[in-house]
Amino acid sequence: MFSKLSAMLQHAAEVTSQMLSPQASPAEEFQLCWRVITDTLSSENGLLVITNSLYLHTRTQTRTESVNSMHCIKSHLDQMIDLLCKEDEQRDQRGMGPCMEFMLRHRILDMLFTSGKSDYPCGMRREVLVILTVLLGRMQQPLIPHVSIHQPIQRLIAVCGENPTSPEAVEEVQFLRTLCLQVQRDSFMADFFIEDRPSTGKKHFLVLEALLRLVNCQDSVVAMKAYECLLLISGMPHSGVVESLVGSSLPTLLASHLQFHFQLIPPSCPSSQILACSAGWGVDYAARGSAFGSTLTWHMDAYLSWLDYCEQFVSCASENLKTSVCDAITEVLLRGSLLSRLTQASEEDLQVSLSVVTRSLQVLISERILRTFVCFLLCSDGQAALQHRLIGLCNHLSDDVCQSALQLFDVLLPLPSVVNSLLFCYWHGEVPANQFLTDEELFKERERLEDAVDRYSTVVPGKLCSCAEVTGESGIELYLLEAHRQVAYYRSISVKWEGESGEEGDASALVWGESPFLSGMTSKLEAILDQVGQLAPSPCPLLTLPPSAL
Repeated sequence: MFSKLSAMLQHAAEVTSQMLSPQASPAEEFQLCWRVITDTLSSENGLLVITNSLYLHTRTQTRTESVNSMHCIKSHLDQMIDLLCKEDEQRDQRGMGPCMEFMLRHRILDMLFTSGKSDYPCGMRREVLVILTVLLGRMQQPLIPHVSIHQPIQRLIAVCGENPTSPEAVEEVQFLRTLCLQVQRDSFMADFFIEDRPSTGKKHFLVLEALLRLVNCQDSVVAMKAYECLLLISGMPHSGVVESLVGSSLPTLLASHLQFHFQLIPPSCPSSQILACSAGWGVDYAARGSAFGSTLTWHMDAYLSWLDYCEQFVSCASENLKTSVCDAITEVLLRGSLLSRLTQASEEDLQVSLSVVTRSLQVLISERILRTFVCFLLCSDGQAALQHRLIGLCNHLSDDVCQSALQLFDVLLPLPSVVNSLLFCYWHGEVPANQFLTDEELFKERERLEDAVDRYSTVVPGKLCSCAEVTGESGIELYLLEAHRQVAYYRSISVKWEGESGEEGDASALVWGESPFLSGMTSKLEAILDQVGQLAPSPCPLLTLPPSAL
C-alpha cells in the first residue's frame, strides 16, 4: 500500500517538475498534459488501455471527486487546444507540427469519445463536444480527412440528439453547426459523413440525421438553431447531400409545421388582424410560445414564421430540393387542410382561410412557393372546381366572406400569368386582323365612352370620386380625358394582335368565351347599388387592370 502511494507521489512530482521546467518544448508540454489526463481517467474512472482497446469500468464516485477530476481534465485539455492552435498558426503550409502528429498517432480523440459517450466522470461529454467544436473552428489546416479525426467525429454525431431532454443539447447543436460550416466551405468533406446503407438503398448524411433529431429537442432555442443549421446545408451542390435531403423527412416536416399552425388559427380571429400580421423567422419565434400564447394571432404569427423559413430554405436549395419542398406544401398544407376549409359551408372558417391565403400571397417573395400557391388556387393542377368556388365566394350571402374573397383576387390579379388563367384562357381561336375605324365609327365610340363615364359618375357616390378632391366638383371632364387616354392606349396594343388564319375582318375565327371570373365581377357590378359599406366599391379595382397585368 505504502509502495503504491509513494510511486504515485513520485510520478506526480516528476510530472509537476517537468511541466514547470522552462526548457520544456511545446511538444513535450502537450505530451505531459495528455499524460496527466490519462492518469486522471485511469485513477478516477478506471479507464484502462489494453492492446489499443478501450474498456471503461464503472464504479461509485463521489461528487467532490467528479468535480476535481473534471477540473483537472478541462484545464489540461484547454492547454492542449491552445498548443495545437499556436502550432497551427506557426506551421509550414506543407507540414504538420509535432503536437498534431502526437494527437493523430495516439488516437486521442478515440479515447476522449469513449469517455465522453458514457459521460464519466460527470460532464465529460459536454467537455468533449466543446473541445471538438473549438478545435474544428480554430484550426486552419483541414482535420476531417484524417482517419483518427473523422472516425470519432462520426461516432459522436451518431449519439447527438438521441435524448430530447439531454443537458448537452446546446453543445451538440453548436458542434453540428461547426461541422455544417466546414462542409459548406469544402463540400468534398461531406464524403466522410455519407453512408450507403444496403438496407434502404439510399445515401444517408449523418449530420442531417443528427439535426433532424435535434429539431425535436424540448429546448426551443436548440431546435431553432438546428433548423438554422439545415439552412446552411440546404444549398450544398454535393450530390450525396442533395439526395439525402430530398429523400429525408425534412420537406414533409416543414409542410407539417405550416399545416399545424394553420389548423389552430381560431375561427374567431378577425380578418383585419390576420391581414395585419407580420412575422419572420428568428429568435422571437423561439420565445413566442410563452410571451404571446394568449393572443388570437399567435398561430398566425407562427404560420408566417415557418412560411418565411420555407422561403429562405427554398431560395438557396437545389432544384430537386425546391421541387420536393413545394410538392410537400401542396400535398400537406394546401390539399390536406386548405382545400377542405375552402369547400365547406362554415362562414367563419371560410373567412379565416381566405384571409390566411391572402396574407400568404402578400408576404411571399419566393417565386417558386408563390407559384405553388397560385397554381393550386387557379386550377393549374386540374382542380378547376376550386377556382369556380373562389369566384362564387365573391357573390356569397355573407358580406364578410364576400369581402375576403374580393381581397384575395385583388392580391392575385397583379401576379404573373393570373390574368391569363382567369380571362384569356377562355378565348379560343385566332385573333382577327384589326381594322382601322372610320370617322363615323370613331364618333359612335366617343359617344359610347362619354355615356359610360356619365353613367359611372351617377352610380358611384360623390365622396368616392377621386377627381372631386382635385376640382371640388364631380370631375366629369377629368374622367373623360382619362377614359379617352386609356382607350387610345389599349387600341395601340390591340393593333399588334394579328391573326394567322381567317380572312381579314372575319371575326368568326375567334370564340370569345366569357370567363367565370369576368361573369362574376359583372354580376357584382350589377348589384352594386344594393350593397352598402366598404363592399360596394370592391369590384371596381379588380376590373381596372394595370397594363403590366396584361
